[in-house]
Amino acid sequence: MRKTTYLLNFLFFVCIATLISCNEDPADSSKEDDKVIWIKADDIQGSTLNLERNTSFTIRLNLYPEGAIDKEEYTFQYKSSNEAIATVSEEGVITAIKVGETTINVIPSHNSKLGFAFTVNVVAGKVSVENITLSEDIKNGIVIESPGQTFNLSEHVIVTPEDATNPNVTYSIDKEEVAEIDEFGIIKALAPGTATITITSSENPIITIFAALEVKDIPIKVPVTLNRENWVVTESYEYLTLSGDETAEIVRNRVVDGDVTSTIKFDKPGKGNRPLDDTNNSYFVIDRNSQNEFLSFRVIQPEGKNSRACVTAVTIYGKDSDSGAWEVIKENVSIPNSDTAGSDSGEIDLKGSTAHTYRYIKVEITSWNTQSSSTTEMAEFYLIGYEE
Repeated sequence: MRKTTYLLNFLFFVCIATLISCNEDPADSSKEDDKVIWIKADDIQGSTLNLERNTSFTIRLNLYPEGAIDKEEYTFQYKSSNEAIATVSEEGVITAIKVGETTINVIPSHNSKLGFAFTVNVVAGKVSVENITLSEDIKNGIVIESPGQTFNLSEHVIVTPEDATNPNVTYSIDKEEVAEIDEFGIIKALAPGTATITITSSENPIITIFAALEVKDIPIKVPVTLNRENWVVTESYEYLTLSGDETAEIVRNRVVDGDVTSTIKFDKPGKGNRPLDDTNNSYFVIDRNSQNEFLSFRVIQPEGKNSRACVTAVTIYGKDSDSGAWEVIKENVSIPNSDTAGSDSGEIDLKGSTAHTYRYIKVEITSWNTQSSSTTEMAEFYLIGYEE
């Protein structure tokens, strides 16, 4: 008898589950004198609703059977499992916010067992171009100093909104004898003159802006290694070199003499007569006796020495007069290839946004090979810039 009762109960629950499965027709909803046994959301196919971002959808519910005697007693609550993806209002209006998935729960107030849920899948959809603008630095026009130079206009074109489905633009120029522009927005100057560049949205040709272009005829300056003939070097402290007759001699300008075997030399802290805590007195000063522009520098490590003597970082200072205060040009600059004796660092940038014209240059040794050796040394120091 007990087994029969369990079997009947099981069959009863299976029948009920079949009647209220999510958004599907019940087995029999034709009786008009019964209570509500099923609730369906219109315009939702199966259990997923697809929406484009920034659109909305209103949930419309139908209660079955159509003539159910308790339909008027039903009100509903709506909840979204992830409101960052989509929200749902008290009135059942779903608003798609960003791409992703969330679950919308429909909760009847009268009979919660008839509640159901469905998935909202938010897709990007089409986002139309609204505007094209130019970056602030070219709003008053593009200037190219010399024929032969190029300018990447695409880096200065701003299409909004940022997530536009088709942000592509096309470029054209009215005076092809002055400059040419390719499909990627690269302008190549051909001759001195002025021209107008047209920038048009590929999606909506009505959205068009213009950029003024001027090509000048300024000679192009090519950076070179600056002449060091008139440079004078002063060291923070100097080594004496004994000649054959053991006469003491101070040898100057060793970092600008073109000889990679002669070096400027400093005791490491704790070596020689230098206190262990003295870490700020290894430097040399160059009086260039000119103020031509420089952009970068190079260092040659001592040749024929152990790599333990190599300089690994410097701070560069500059000033315009002997009595002026030092200004930091670049601090604690790492020297590439500093693990090999005789190596060339290659060009190391100093200019930032502009070139420098300081007459006096101070090079402070801020880091060195920490392996066991008494001195740190540098063979050659160069500046790269423009000769007058």
